[in-house]
Amino acid sequence: MATTITKNFVSSDNKLFKARVKDEVEQIKVNGKWVNLDIKGRYIKTKTLYCTKVNHKSSVKKDFTEGKRYQVDLHAGLGSNAGYIFDNDGNAWQLYRSEDVGFYTLCQTYLFEAQYK
Repeated sequence: MATTITKNFVSSDNKLFKARVKDEVEQIKVNGKWVNLDIKGRYIKTKTLYCTKVNHKSSVKKDFTEGKRYQVDLHAGLGSNAGYIFDNDGNAWQLYRSEDVGFYTLCQTYLFEAQYK
């Protein structure tokens, strides 16, 4: 019987994938199917942040949903540039720290809670 280890994998172009090692073969989930890993990237540890506000007046495509949790790369420090948060499509967005709201993305289109959970 095979042991399966599930992880998070970020490709070299900063796209987040679910990954696993099954029968000593590394695989990622692409479009709902497990395929053998053949791209460069790295495994990361993540936590989630809660999206508290979406600015609907912004002309930017709505990539986050208010009230949903999103994965954050934990290897980043929590200075003014807090690292990357991954949207609904798995794309990375630069995350900034704010004393007032917790965290936000560029132009404060999206706001996230202040604590990791």
